[in-house]
Amino acid sequence: MTEQIKIFLASADDLAEERLLLGNFINGLNGKYHERGIFIKLLRWEDESKECTRGGAQIRFDELLKTSHFVQVLIHGRLGEFTKRELILATDLLNSSDLQKLVIGFKSDPKLKTALEYRQYAEVIDFKEVLGATQVFFDFHDQTSLEHRLGKEIEDFLDRFMNDSGIPKLHEPLGEIALEKTGKIQITLK
Repeated sequence: MTEQIKIFLASADDLAEERLLLGNFINGLNGKYHERGIFIKLLRWEDESKECTRGGAQIRFDELLKTSHFVQVLIHGRLGEFTKRELILATDLLNSSDLQKLVIGFKSDPKLKTALEYRQYAEVIDFKEVLGATQVFFDFHDQTSLEHRLGKEIEDFLDRFMNDSGIPKLHEPLGEIALEKTGKIQITLK
């Protein structure tokens, strides 16, 4: 039986390219965890907006977030209205629903040009300071550093999930293979 782990990805449109590239990264993780019966489903705007209900896209995304196990919020030059809403909802749901982990990534060095962009980025800096040690957050500067850190957070989460669920970890053997004296192969699964 396959366990589906839902990872909700929230970010403003200034990180649209990163959201798209994370789909390939998650597919790579799926290849790694598939043999252990885990499938990671990435929930992001690009994949889910086609299925919006009559009530609007954000209502659909709120419902998806409520059924997620892991929420990754990415922030760069601004904290968008809907991203902020999703972050507040995730914080409220943390440990009171299926949601078990909230991680926030801040991309460094936004290319600010206008006074509005500077004001929006000041809000991001203020928000980051308020977070302090209350949430897991990290800084990243490119796709490689984002995937490295997010990969570590996801793997730590999945290790804990597998341990709690009794699923063998990736480095644990699924069983033993022995060659008996008769030449018969004996396979013992854990």
